[in-house]
Amino acid sequence: MTSTNEHTEVTGEVEAQIRAIRKTIGEQWSEILSATLLAVVAIGTAWSGYQSAQWGGHQVDTV
Repeated sequence: MTSTNEHTEVTGEVEAQIRAIRKTIGEQWSEILSATLLAVVAIGTAWSGYQSAQWGGHQVDTV
């Protein structure tokens, strides 16, 4: 049989491992979210540049 101290140590170790796993999962989601946001911003910037090149001052000619 295990004593209360041994049980407490094992329980504490398991809880520490669970916290570490949760932190790792949280960090992974944070990185995924950051990469996705960066990709959206990059696409938006490229689209903005494309649209700017398409206009090329045509708006001034029509006024």
